[in-house]
Amino acid sequence: MATRRRMPPPGFAHATSPADIPPCIAATLKAGWRLAGEAGAVESAAGERLDYAAELPAGSRVVYTVSTLAAADPARLSAPERELARHVRIILPRDADAAKILAGVRRWACVERAQVAPQPALP
Repeated sequence: MATRRRMPPPGFAHATSPADIPPCIAATLKAGWRLAGEAGAVESAAGERLDYAAELPAGSRVVYTVSTLAAADPARLSAPERELARHVRIILPRDADAAKILAGVRRWACVERAQVAPQPALP
């Protein structure tokens, strides 16, 4: 019986070496903050706004770690799910130094905590 190969989700790419994996910063947004509708900004429930795009190297992206939870109605989530919905990844260009960028990210008004994400080792 022939097996069908599943296609990876959009934006997914197979890494063949650790050098193929871009550096990342794992951050937790403060309660009440979320990524704004357009790329490059976060906003609070109180209407505060932070444009972070100018503070990151060109080609950086900020994405939710668990996008389905972040898109859900917070009133319908459990406390652990609401906590997980605040986690984001700052994906940097391959040549960026995450450790040098980390101090600036920690100063953002919307960030509760941030750390350089561990670089995975591939078999």
